[in-house]
Amino acid sequence: MNRQKIGAGLMALALPVIALSMSVGSANAASVESTVTAMEECAWQVAGVPTTITLTTEEKYVGDELVVSSETPSTITVGLSGSVDPALATSGTSTECTFYNDEKYPELNVAMSSTSVRATFPGVGGVATDDPDLSFNVGALNPFEVNTTEDVACPVAFVTPATVSELINDTPTSLLSMEALSVVNEYAANSGPRCPINTNYSLTIPSITGTPAAPGAVYSFSGGSVSFVFAAN
Repeated sequence: MNRQKIGAGLMALALPVIALSMSVGSANAASVESTVTAMEECAWQVAGVPTTITLTTEEKYVGDELVVSSETPSTITVGLSGSVDPALATSGTSTECTFYNDEKYPELNVAMSSTSVRATFPGVGGVATDDPDLSFNVGALNPFEVNTTEDVACPVAFVTPATVSELINDTPTSLLSMEALSVVNEYAANSGPRCPINTNYSLTIPSITGTPAAPGAVYSFSGGSVSFVFAAN
């Protein structure tokens, strides 16, 4: 009996791999743009500080103390506005501005930077001639005084003393300031704080015992320097 041997061959089952291809578009980067206007920075300014203080009197000197004073008051103004046009802080319409969260308050101080006052009279040929007996130094008995009157337009947040007297050295004395807690970060147009004050000045010429070098002459007193120091703190 012939046996037919059937060889069992291995069958390799090939399963096709399904390839999935996707077409992805190229990525587009969107740039982000924006515009912001930076507000002007707030800046305190002062105007009206005198460069020369002229003092006179209708009375004649007879050897007693004599007070000489300014004839008309001068106005000093402290105000706030944007820093682009500083003049708008003290005159006109202030611009909108911000302190950028670094609020500063203003302070105006006054002091005697020189106390020596020289008395002169017209000498030979009209040349100014010293009279040592009438020359003096500003001191406690003969102070230089600044009298201030607050304008009705000045906000209550400002502090102004009625009289600054006995300016006898270079120790600063406050003439005008604003309370620090009253300052805010941002101000709208035409809302910047502003304070005008009227100032009068006077000086006491001391008494002497004896006769001046030039009785009947018109004496001039010069010297004595007043420093106005303004700061934003």
